[in-house]
Amino acid sequence: METWIAQHFFNPTFVAGGAALVAAPILIHLINRLRYRRVRFAAMEFLLESDQRNQRRILFEQLLLLLLRILIVLAIVALVAGLILDPNQLSLFRGAQEHHLVLLDDSGSMRNHWGDTTAFDEALDTVRKLTAEGAARPGRQKFSLMRLSDVDNLVFSQRDVDDAFQSELETTFENLRCSYRMLDLVAGLEAAREMFADEKATIQYLHVVSDFRERDWLNQKALSSGISALDDAGVTVNLVKTVPQIHDNLSIVSLSGDIHVAATEIPVRLRVKVKNFGLEVAKDVRLAVAQDGQRLPLSLLFEEVEPGAEVEREFDVRFASPNKHSVRISVAEPDALSDDNSRYLALDVSQINKVLIVDGDPLSDEGLFLADALAPGPGTTGYEPEVESLEFLRRNSLEPYQSVFLLNIPELPADSLQALEQYVADGGGLAWFLGESAKSAFYNEKLYRESG
Repeated sequence: METWIAQHFFNPTFVAGGAALVAAPILIHLINRLRYRRVRFAAMEFLLESDQRNQRRILFEQLLLLLLRILIVLAIVALVAGLILDPNQLSLFRGAQEHHLVLLDDSGSMRNHWGDTTAFDEALDTVRKLTAEGAARPGRQKFSLMRLSDVDNLVFSQRDVDDAFQSELETTFENLRCSYRMLDLVAGLEAAREMFADEKATIQYLHVVSDFRERDWLNQKALSSGISALDDAGVTVNLVKTVPQIHDNLSIVSLSGDIHVAATEIPVRLRVKVKNFGLEVAKDVRLAVAQDGQRLPLSLLFEEVEPGAEVEREFDVRFASPNKHSVRISVAEPDALSDDNSRYLALDVSQINKVLIVDGDPLSDEGLFLADALAPGPGTTGYEPEVESLEFLRRNSLEPYQSVFLLNIPELPADSLQALEQYVADGGGLAWFLGESAKSAFYNEKLYRESG
């Protein structure tokens, strides 16, 4: 009880004496309740009968008056003793320092823009306002700034907040940039908790400045646990949202395709996925395609993309020459987060993709059947298959070939096996087709390697 009084009263010595004064209105009430000797006469009988009828109302009024007198005494005691409902505020009156740590979300979504500002700009303005309040009370506040993209290296660490620091803060903000990454808020909360655990005798505040994306916060037990752990440690956590509302946002989430088999003048099939992160249905979404920096006379149209939905479309591109090329696909109409409106794909286009087919049975036609399946006609698939015997592996380099097919191979000599292993390690493709001639003992003993 003494500890609680010391935490909530500026002058705790007055509390005990003031509490004794509460007995005064109680004594007054008891004195007024004393009964005197009654002398009966005719008029008194009428008054007594009236008093009995109003006894409950009178008792209620007396008790209400007693409660009012007690509350007045308690209010005077609280005023004199200096009642403080928040113990942290009492620490401020006694000269304790505040430590304000800002956890600044600088993930890619903080590039969200509207009007002349962005979510990241609004976050920096929030920090400016916080330090301006601290500069108005010099010597009372320390400030730290932690970026979510680099929680191990603080931008500022326990700096005294004054006018000089405000100027330094502005200089730092001029060179501070928002990242393009997806970041983990849980890691930031844990880093803040560890930092606060190493210091004593300060009032600790954590300000999480973010756009609070729904996918990061909805049903995230780890986030709730992190905030609860900070609260249990005595840290006041403030969540500051920098985005006033959710803005429409379309994103190209992936661009992929069969780029490893790209060859000149052969159509390359690519796939693009678009997701609607907004709350409204996106209509007539058009994507523009560019090849090597030049826009193609090709556009992809999605009539409707539902909120939260992801849609996919395939399209073909051709390359007139070998070597390195690039493809860029982008949303034609800009939105609130333009940085996720484009995707790039780099390709290394070959003149032709040479494929080696090694047939373990020289008398069979299996290798020819596979060659016809891969390249039914010149220039139709971009493949140029060669059918060879097993001896070919020992005499020739495999480097010119995009992939190697082994058909019905009984077993491989050690030098051929080593050449194939190096070929695969360098990125070559290898496919096995077993047949009647395959020797299981060789495959189990020589091709199987136990891991670690």
